[in-house]
Amino acid sequence: MMKKRITAVILMVLITIMMTVPALAYEERVDDGAGLLSDEEITQINEKIDYIRNTYSCDVVVVTTNDSEGKSAMDYADDYYDYNGFGMGDEHDGIILTVNMDIREYWMSTCGQAILLFSDSEIEDMKSTVQTYLSDGDYGNGFLAWLSDVEYYLETDDGSGYIIEDRNPFAAALTSLPMGLMLGLVLAVIIIIIMIRKCRTAVQPTLANDYLDQEHITLRRKEDLFLRSHTSSVKIQTESSSGGSSGGGSSVHRSSSGRSHGGGGGKF
Repeated sequence: MMKKRITAVILMVLITIMMTVPALAYEERVDDGAGLLSDEEITQINEKIDYIRNTYSCDVVVVTTNDSEGKSAMDYADDYYDYNGFGMGDEHDGIILTVNMDIREYWMSTCGQAILLFSDSEIEDMKSTVQTYLSDGDYGNGFLAWLSDVEYYLETDDGSGYIIEDRNPFAAALTSLPMGLMLGLVLAVIIIIIMIRKCRTAVQPTLANDYLDQEHITLRRKEDLFLRSHTSSVKIQTESSSGGSSGGGSSVHRSSSGRSHGGGGGKF
């Protein structure tokens, strides 16, 4: 009887630990220091973040504050992300959205693979989404709309490729199999060509003089005639003087911790 009770207690402890640890990690992704969200909104945002993190292996953080510590919105977001240990994988992949109420600015900071996943143009689209809600004071729905954009860009474009590789090594191996076969084929062709070239011992004459009997023939006149000429020109593309990014590129800067970050933000 005593053994059964001990076993039951151990099971209860294990269940409690399993339920508590995820909850603690769950709460760490939303820091509503400015008190802009209701408990229900925090729960909804946490549920959405938890789904994105587990599905796409990309960390997501939402922060509100009344004290930017004298930093710009960009520096505050970068430092909050870096010095609080956020990010997934060796490159600390993830994205953070901070709303700085004291300076009325917000910032989205990307890190690791997220810098490539969220290009400058996509960050601009996300800014137009979240800024409208922030200006209207509808913070809860603004964060949820932002998270929907985050999920969309992770699900499309380059997102699915890198996520699948990180989450499922077996699927990544299957994906890279055709590339491995192609590389093997190329190497085999190169080796065969080298072997063929080594087997060639005869040298084919390339000049007309090689066919002449130099001892019995004397050339009285030598003259080079150019029968035709050909000139090709290539236009060299130059960068635009506007300094802005085009296409799907991502602007990168370095934070105080030395990490590279992308992202963008503005006032509201």
